[in-house]
Amino acid sequence: MNSYPSRRNFIKKGSIFLAGAAISGNIFSQKEKFHIPLQLYSVRDEMKKDALGTLKQLASVGYKEVEPAAYLEQSVYESRKIYGYSSKELRKILDGMGLTQPSSHVVFRLTDWQANKKDVSDEWKGVMEDANILGQNI
Repeated sequence: MNSYPSRRNFIKKGSIFLAGAAISGNIFSQKEKFHIPLQLYSVRDEMKKDALGTLKQLASVGYKEVEPAAYLEQSVYESRKIYGYSSKELRKILDGMGLTQPSSHVVFRLTDWQANKKDVSDEWKGVMEDANILGQNI
């Protein structure tokens, strides 16, 4: 026998909970609005076509935080361009739209650790520098 609630019951009970919480003001009465950050990988095709326009649209519908999927390709490591922008350029764009980037989706490759030096690669140091410029909470 399945011990999980049915989807219909889950939705019904969840809706009742949210409605009650909204009416009582326990969840939605805070001074700071509830927000959900967006991982830009979910709009990766749009970001490839028009990064600036996509970011403008996201800001216009109320997003406050975005997380890019950066450094997934070797060319990005070499150029240090995120969606075609340097970290300083991207930070200026995000600041101008009221967006922040508290984190990033970054792949740490096997070649990013140099055991003989007991240090990360110069490329990875660039990734960390970019994260700092973008205001990420590392």
